[in-house]
Parts: sequence; C-alpha cells; structure tokens
Amino acid sequence: MIAPRPAPPAPFDPTWGVEVARPSVAAVARAGALLAAPSLLVAVIVVLLAGPAWGGLALLLGVGATVAWVLGQGWLTLRSCGARRIGPGEHPRLTNMVSSLAAQLGIAGVEGAVAPGAEPAAWLCPVGGRAVLVCSEGLLERFTRTEVEAVVASLLVRRRVYGGLLPLISAALGRRGSLGALTPADDVRALSVTRYPPALASALLGASPERGRRAAFAFAPAEPVAPEVRAAQIRDL
Repeated sequence: MIAPRPAPPAPFDPTWGVEVARPSVAAVARAGALLAAPSLLVAVIVVLLAGPAWGGLALLLGVGATVAWVLGQGWLTLRSCGARRIGPGEHPRLTNMVSSLAAQLGIAGVEGAVAPGAEPAAWLCPVGGRAVLVCSEGLLERFTRTEVEAVVASLLVRRRVYGGLLPLISAALGRRGSLGALTPADDVRALSVTRYPPALASALLGASPERGRRAAFAFAPAEPVAPEVRAAQIRDL
C-alpha cells in the first residue's frame, strides 16, 4: 500500500476561516472578577459579622482556595478520565510522537498518558508547570498513524501558543466563560507541522466532541467551533 504524499505546507493566515476573538483585556478582567467574586462576598460577610481582621483572613483563604481550584483543573481532568502515565515499552508510537513533536516545537516538560475508554478522545492537561498529553485507548486503536500525529501536533501547538494558564482558567470558569478558545488559525498552525490536512480533518470527524470543563484541554471541544466545522474549513484549504 502506497502511503499518501504529504500536502504542501499550509501558509499561516490568521484571518482564514471564521475567526474567534482572542482574549481581550475586558475578557480577562471579567474572568478574574468571576473567579474572585465568591471570595470577596465571603470576606465582606465575615467583616460584617466578625470584624476586619477575620475578614482579611477569610479573603486570604478564599484567594488561596481559588488559586488552588484553577491550578488543579489539569489534575482533576487527569483523574476524571482515568489517565495513566505510559510505562517503559508501552505505546511506543505515541511516546515517540509526543517526544519528537515536542522537541520540534521547542516545548519542554511534556509526557504521554493513556486513558481507558472506547471513544476516541485526547486532552493536554497542564499539571504543575508540565503538561500531560492523554489519548484514549479508543483513539489509539481506531486512528491511523497520521491521524494520531495530527491530534498530538494540534494539542502541542496550542500549548506553545496559549501556554498552560488560559486553559486552566477556562476550565475553572466552566460554562460561565472561556479564554483561549480555538480559532481556525490554530488548525493552520498544526497543519504547518504535519503537512497533511486530510489527517487532521478525519481526526476531527472521528473524535468524540468534549463538553464541560474538560473541553478546555480537549482536542475536539464541541464549541465554540464544532469539530465538523473545523474539518470542513480544513478541507477548503
């Protein structure tokens, strides 16, 4: 069987397709206000009931709890999907892809993991300054090598562009708001690495759309741009 010839590199054009707005100052401020509101409310109540000293203590504890909630989103996602770090000799194809593409993109501190389940899904979870790239068993069994490569490249490119903090904040906010939402330009960046648009398009169509807090880390979040819409835009390249 003759392997498909890679497509020529796709030119990076941030205006291609239906662009989703980048986080603005107002959006960041709104996200901060939403996260800080519970702590401020509790602090005000404690001040009224017990005085400023206890109110200040309540505020400090609330801020600490909020920071822990945000930073813990990646770890919570790993637990919720049942991810397990890849052991020596396990899943060599995924291990090699993660290490080689991470080195190519200049991203340090990325390791692979596998989650149980027949549904094709993948996430990149920030944990303690590092990142864990998780693929489900269903994805590794049902996707071709080029499709797995497209998934890994897409997640790693987003890590390079957005870092780890924006997805954590988006996950902490849940349905109340989001930062760092995917844009068609992110798919163009991934294609500049893989050089094969059909693999990314078919991976998007085959992956299970993710909703809820885990969508901030997912390869195929259900919104704001549905995976099938992204696949159609890729095919128009």
